Amino acid sequence: RVSTTDRRMSAPFSLGAVLSGHTQDVRCVAALSDGRIATGSYDSTVRIWKSEPSAEGSAQFVCTGTLVGHTSVVSAVLELPDGGLASGSLDKHVVIWDLPSSSPASVLQGHTEHVLCLGVSKSSGVVYSGSIDKSIKLWAAGACVQTLEGHAAAVWSVLPLADADARVLSASADKTVKLWLHGACALTFTGHEDAVRSLALVPDLGFISSSNDGTLRLWELGGSCLRVVQASASFVYQLGVLPSGEWLSCSEDRSLCVWDGASGVCVQAIPHPKELWACGAMANGDIVCGCGDGSAYVWTREHERAASAELASAFKASVASVGLGAQQVEGITGGFDASSLSGEDALSVPGTREGQHKMVKDEKGTPVLYQWSTASGAWDKVGEIVGSDGADGASLGKKMFRGKEYDYLFDIDIDGRSLKLPFNRGDEPWTAAHGFIMDNLENGVHMGMLDQIAQHIVANTPGYTPPPIGNADPYTSTGAYRPATAPTGVAGGGAGNVDPFTSSGAYRPPTGAPPTLAPAPPVAKAAAAPSVVFDKCKHDAVLAKLLELNSQLAVDPASNDLSLSEEEVLTLKSLVEALKSGSTSRTAAQLRVFFGDESRGGLLRWPAHCLFPALDLLRLVLLCPSSVTAQLQALEPPLVDRLLTVVQPGAPSATDKAAPLMAYRCIANLLGAWSHDAACAAAHADAFKQIVAPHISKILDAISAPISDGVTTVRLAACTVLLNTTALLKGGFAASNTWLDADAAQMQCVSLCAHALGSVEAMTQPSEAEALYRVLTAFSTTLEVDSSAVELSRDLDMEAALRSLKLADGAPPKLAERVNALTSTLGAKRAKQ
Repeated sequence: RVSTTDRRMSAPFSLGAVLSGHTQDVRCVAALSDGRIATGSYDSTVRIWKSEPSAEGSAQFVCTGTLVGHTSVVSAVLELPDGGLASGSLDKHVVIWDLPSSSPASVLQGHTEHVLCLGVSKSSGVVYSGSIDKSIKLWAAGACVQTLEGHAAAVWSVLPLADADARVLSASADKTVKLWLHGACALTFTGHEDAVRSLALVPDLGFISSSNDGTLRLWELGGSCLRVVQASASFVYQLGVLPSGEWLSCSEDRSLCVWDGASGVCVQAIPHPKELWACGAMANGDIVCGCGDGSAYVWTREHERAASAELASAFKASVASVGLGAQQVEGITGGFDASSLSGEDALSVPGTREGQHKMVKDEKGTPVLYQWSTASGAWDKVGEIVGSDGADGASLGKKMFRGKEYDYLFDIDIDGRSLKLPFNRGDEPWTAAHGFIMDNLENGVHMGMLDQIAQHIVANTPGYTPPPIGNADPYTSTGAYRPATAPTGVAGGGAGNVDPFTSSGAYRPPTGAPPTLAPAPPVAKAAAAPSVVFDKCKHDAVLAKLLELNSQLAVDPASNDLSLSEEEVLTLKSLVEALKSGSTSRTAAQLRVFFGDESRGGLLRWPAHCLFPALDLLRLVLLCPSSVTAQLQALEPPLVDRLLTVVQPGAPSATDKAAPLMAYRCIANLLGAWSHDAACAAAHADAFKQIVAPHISKILDAISAPISDGVTTVRLAACTVLLNTTALLKGGFAASNTWLDADAAQMQCVSLCAHALGSVEAMTQPSEAEALYRVLTAFSTTLEVDSSAVELSRDLDMEAALRSLKLADGAPPKLAERVNALTSTLGAKRAKQ
């Protein structure tokens, strides 16, 4: 009969603290013997955290040191017997740190591929490292003293045993665990059906292992498997053992699970905002885990170490706000049929076990995933399921295609025809997209679709989170690939460009060419005024930049009162997740993070040099005017005035280049959203009257300068403001209100178009083709409104200006089509007069 250390019966774990500071995923954690915590991240840094009392009396962890030295993802962090610290990285190095100086004491070089794991002998101090190069290296006094070889794939975990024979266990992507003695493999443990990710010692019994096959296995050192526990439908990344004898596991399905070691029953399952990469047991019985949202979380059973009710509530809200793709739900539950889901009344039936999942449809018909909590006796919301109507075009479960089995079989629609794209976990999306294109050239697929197809794969593959390294990780579906793609869509931005604000490549505000408008029909046939919005965003990169800047503000005495609190950081993360999922609803707390209240200034009060990522998110928030009208009406000074201050020549923010670009995009989206949704504008007439109408003239005055001499991206944003203004003015709602001087605004628009087409030579350059097209479209819209625009156009000799335009060789055909249509329209109107 299997036994384990007796554990005390006690309260369930509750949130103890949130460790926010890393700018990307927390990939590894280590609970140090003195109570501190070490975390390693995709941002290439290691942070040291120390517990200190908070103002509310509960414990909080503050970052006391950031260790900078690695050049890629920190994959492992380890406390040494002498109290020092070691870390391993995908840069192929192991670093031994001098903690007092926060600098490397030595760098251990020898692996030819990424270092994935570390271990240490407590008796000898020998450090063990495992790598994708399939080897285990032993290090002493700064040198490699031995190399163990025998695995057929990457080594994911090493576990030295505390015995006189210096035995060590290793886990590998070859699906095996090996026991090494005196430099040779003494025993191989087999049974797992996929890569073995983690090992943990079970005192007086053996060890446990976790795998990509979703199971935990308990082994005795003689080679026998004593128990198999199905822990998840997705990858189980790491294990731990609590002082009580309970087991810990964390997985791709976002859950931290506590297991009764004696029975293998899940005692508690705690969902998180993103996948959990790492977990560890602390000496006091608490748990620390590293999450894909850039934070580490501490969980405790002790009331005096529990977080405040506000922080716990914010955390729960951040979990519930996550939008789950239908494919991602497969990784959590093993699959579902949206058409057969019950309503929310099904939540009145209690669950039968901890961590049990249930899917229901809410009052809007949206599928929602819940998880049963034995502690609270209730179903906790995990997140709304998006793309569950089959629109994402991916079949669930293992599928056969051309005689081979695949994890996913995507339906790609090309001109009404459905083509199949097979894909396996661990495959590289851009390579799969390229192969699909080459196989279907005769079906009208071409290389211009590469990025769009690859992004479709990424968006619909559960847990795919690309870290900033150059090669694909062949052993996990989350991937290790950050594509260096050419700019596409509004977001654009070459991945290889250096961030001009940090001299690093962490986050560069989007600057690529936006989606183009469809080729224009003749003006006389135009039925609706077109508008364009900037709706693409690298959400995670923007969030990472905001967290980085927030950390800088927090440590600066002159600005620490502007930094976000832990609760506000969690709320910000929940907002980003909502924006990523396409949700149009915003909570009051989420909007307060941006706009502030009587006691807090919000992101819009940040210093000028910190504004650009906040504005990058704000433009997305503004795409749903009805959700922010109350906040915008109460905002003083008004939002448009604030944004125009950002773009004002000589303003502190103007020197940062990115902030003015984002401000113009915010204005473009504000106008575009109101013009696109006339019903919304009519329903919120008072808000429109206050938020938009009084500022039209000032907005048009402000875009004259960037249209004349702005850089390409800023000029394009300014031309989009012009285009969206004409679309708004054409709308019957705006034109019918006496408090909006539509005629005067129309004349301003015509004058700006005349200036751009007749005086700005740069407009005909190839790089300005889209900006030129938007000016032409704006002009065509003004001509459709009333005769005064036509008369002013004649006075300004616009027909001659159009005929004099010298389009660049190879200019998009739509430019010539638009010019010809406008010239014909003006000529026809002239002939009638």
